Amino acid sequence: MTSRTDPSAHVDAVSLDSLPAWPLATSMTAERDYVARVEGTIPPGLHGTLYRNGPGRFDRAGLRKNHLLDGDGMIQAITIEPDAVRYRNRFVRTRKYTEESLANRFLYDTWSTRRPDADPTDPPAIENQAGVTVVHRNDTLYALDDGPGIYELDPVTLDTRGPAALDIPDAQPTLFTAHTRIDPADDSWTLVAGSGHHQHTITFDRHGRAARQVVVPLPRPAWMHDFLMTETHFVFVCHPLSIDQMRFVDWGWALWDSFDWRPDEGNLIVVADRHGQAPPQVFEAPTGFMWHGMNAFDRGAEIVVDYIGYTEPDHAFGPDPQLRAVMEGRSGNGDGPGTLRRVVLTPGRSATTEEVLYANCEFPQVPGRLSGRPYQRGFMATTRPGEGVLPSGVARVDLDSGEVDKFQFDVDQYGVEPIYAPDGDAGWLLTIVNDASIGAAHLAVFDAEHLAAGPVARVHLEHTTPFSFHGYWSPKP
Repeated sequence: MTSRTDPSAHVDAVSLDSLPAWPLATSMTAERDYVARVEGTIPPGLHGTLYRNGPGRFDRAGLRKNHLLDGDGMIQAITIEPDAVRYRNRFVRTRKYTEESLANRFLYDTWSTRRPDADPTDPPAIENQAGVTVVHRNDTLYALDDGPGIYELDPVTLDTRGPAALDIPDAQPTLFTAHTRIDPADDSWTLVAGSGHHQHTITFDRHGRAARQVVVPLPRPAWMHDFLMTETHFVFVCHPLSIDQMRFVDWGWALWDSFDWRPDEGNLIVVADRHGQAPPQVFEAPTGFMWHGMNAFDRGAEIVVDYIGYTEPDHAFGPDPQLRAVMEGRSGNGDGPGTLRRVVLTPGRSATTEEVLYANCEFPQVPGRLSGRPYQRGFMATTRPGEGVLPSGVARVDLDSGEVDKFQFDVDQYGVEPIYAPDGDAGWLLTIVNDASIGAAHLAVFDAEHLAAGPVARVHLEHTTPFSFHGYWSPKP
């Protein structure tokens, strides 16, 4: 199944305010720096910076991108000090952003939109937007996208330093997966780059030196946005989504239109030893498109894999998907719910068991200290039935008992991925909430143990913010 649009089409400038989620698809062209107003009480132990990354600009010279993934990367930083909360945002000065700003027009292809002057016979010209994830390591912020290269920024000023100066071997592919994983045991950091039938992992030690590489063969080519990691293994969920190279390269289709979703083929889950000392094993599993993994861990001889899966990802693929429709102020299709699934893998067996633990959810989180470890509770954004991936609340789910603690936003409010900020043995859950009814956003601070009680504090911003996909909490000592 695939959808097809004019590969060079841009959406005309439209009025979005008829759709309550309009702030998520609205460009934020100004770069700001101010002290925000606080309602309620910021917890004394919450001291640090919330970084967020996502598309910040969808429009240039009267043309508009036609997909929510198609905006230039913009870092937002909300710094919480004992006496004030400061908001800042800066665009990542990628090659694409810099050249298009100087020319005041679109020059490069993006996920679903060809450049305006592209001919179907022209080869693809995709440049890194650096607009999906952000990670703080040592004295550097790293901005990643699903695609070529990584950019680094100053974590204080948010100035772009340039392409990342990582210790990456020359033979490593440069088409990176946007998501990375940090091992809490040794503070090592693992990135993944794709290359057809292989996933190349590279692990950096706490000082940024390349410590280990493992090449993982895949049973079939698959585009993946995220992966999981236990104490001993990498886990790759190969959902049945691949790129038709003929459409993309020879026919001049936009990249997103070149994806093929083939649900009848089911999922294949690849488990690989993190040190490359044993051959990978492939498991068969029910179909589930995966944007994001919750967590994975070793349980005796078994491997438990928890992720958000879609049997029918109509918000992304098929006729009138939500991720396109919102750019025109419409709801589009988004009936297929994201479901939290638990898959149990047993070495030596190709079959799996799968259980659906929760429905209508996305953007899962676990405390960093439990990443790749056994855990009991996970956090996530909730979504209203029929509203695809647009967050309308937050939840904590006990994966053993099924107990749920959740908070629902008002009907005109939409959030983003919630980020867990530890505070001793407890923690706080942070999410930016756009309120379409007043045209402004706020940072909502929840006690992670009492979500249903509502935010303990709100940090009011002077504007709305576009859909920032992912964030990172960097505590201060």
